[in-house]
Amino acid sequence: KNVEVSETSSSLTNSQEEMQDLQSVFMELDQSETQKKEFLWGLNDKKITLKRIHQAEVKNIRNRIRSKSERMRRIKKDIASLTAQLEGVTNDISRFEKDLIVKEDQFKRKKEALLTQKQDALSSLAEIANKKRAVLDNLMRE
Repeated sequence: KNVEVSETSSSLTNSQEEMQDLQSVFMELDQSETQKKEFLWGLNDKKITLKRIHQAEVKNIRNRIRSKSERMRRIKKDIASLTAQLEGVTNDISRFEKDLIVKEDQFKRKKEALLTQKQDALSSLAEIANKKRAVLDNLMRE
């Protein structure tokens, strides 16, 4: 009976040691699980932070693109306006050139007409001078 009690006692001691070992393993597992959760929470915080940074960068890029697009639209409008102004000025220059050509032609015709009148007047003066000479000559003979 003593042997049985001793074996039972020994078996109980072994069982208690195994229980303590199991408790120790479970405590380590609990600690490991807690560390794992803390690590995952940290990763989740970093993920959220990175997502916010990414969203801010995307928003910033979209704003820059929008700003550049608006600037390009304004530049295109300015170019269209300047092109229209240039066409207007070109049309004005063409009209002025045509007017100038017409006026030059009119000037030439007037100049030619005046030269013709001058020639006619000189011819008339020459005729008058010849008649006067003839009259004077006749008067001197008489």
